[in-house]
Amino acid sequence: ERRFRNWLDACAEPSFGMDWTQASQLMGSRRRTTCEEEFAQLYGPYRTLSIFRDSEERPDPLTGRTRLFVPDSRLDDPIGSYRPAFIVAAIITGGTYDQLKQAEAFYNAAEFDNITWNPNFDDVKYGYFGNTTEMQTMLEGLQRDYPDEAITNQFQPLGQPTWADALYAGTIEPGLTHFVELPDEFPGIAFMGGWPDSSKTPALNMLEPDHTVVGLGFAPFGNFSKDALRLLGANESTILSLVDRETNSSFTIGLTAADARVCVFWSDISLVNITGFFNAGYNSLIETSDPFFSDTSYPNVVENINVGGCTPFVGPTT
Repeated sequence: ERRFRNWLDACAEPSFGMDWTQASQLMGSRRRTTCEEEFAQLYGPYRTLSIFRDSEERPDPLTGRTRLFVPDSRLDDPIGSYRPAFIVAAIITGGTYDQLKQAEAFYNAAEFDNITWNPNFDDVKYGYFGNTTEMQTMLEGLQRDYPDEAITNQFQPLGQPTWADALYAGTIEPGLTHFVELPDEFPGIAFMGGWPDSSKTPALNMLEPDHTVVGLGFAPFGNFSKDALRLLGANESTILSLVDRETNSSFTIGLTAADARVCVFWSDISLVNITGFFNAGYNSLIETSDPFFSDTSYPNVVENINVGGCTPFVGPTT
């Protein structure tokens, strides 16, 4: 603990306003190594002692996947046990789930001509993992304040599994993997993952937090969201009610419900430029008029960025 404190004393305040590329080269507490080198020397033994000691690899009883089990690991705690925390995933249920499973069977048998896909968008929901009582509070608040909105109609509490299982089912990258299932705990549900965007902000506000912040990655909007919704059976009217940028859609409702919007500009950064992505996030603009955020020494706080996808009711809509 003392060595970590010394490292922070030597590296934290002097690096204010720097990105990691710059901060890592400052001299650490011993004046013989850089901040990066000293951190590596501290973190390696800490990780070995606290994570790998007494750990073992074995199949997960729920998913069947082999993973590392660590004594007293937060991964094995029920999600939301100690403070409000939620994982959100798009899910397919009902008759559309049955159709998906049939299509999967035909696909695995290479009987591609037998595959049909006519989804019912009513079977597509936002599945929430988290504390059961808190999710009920969220649902009741949405039904009261947003009775006719898609963010309410698609809200589906799923219960309180462990972090390991919620992360397995809820953090799938759209387009880079197939759907996953947790058949013993959640039968009849296919998890599609997705990105928890601003439309989840109103649900969080039902828990009466001091401040709500939504993070948004700005890139050319394209048609990804709309095309994905069409594949899931949404009609054009429903699509606009969910993701349109210039009308009172679920997306813009969520933007306006946030006290601050952290906007990351990465559209011009190469996919292999990891440092560039990190620096873009580290130096994000924060759009807000809330004094809690603006009355700070962070320099990148502005009241209006006027960029679609971050500023409410600013296009484009395609």
